[in-house]
Amino acid sequence: MAELAERIGWRIQRQDEAGVQQFCSEIGVERKVFKVWMHNNKQQRRQ
Repeated sequence: MAELAERIGWRIQRQDEAGVQQFCSEIGVERKVFKVWMHNNKQQRRQ
């Protein structure tokens, strides 16, 4: 998840939506869960 978040710049933009949706279905989490995970881990991982 960190790798994808890093690649999309820690934000889910409209252009990235399809890729994010596919990734979430592959790993078995909802998009909302991934979004919350990104918010919770953004500061810690960016350093």
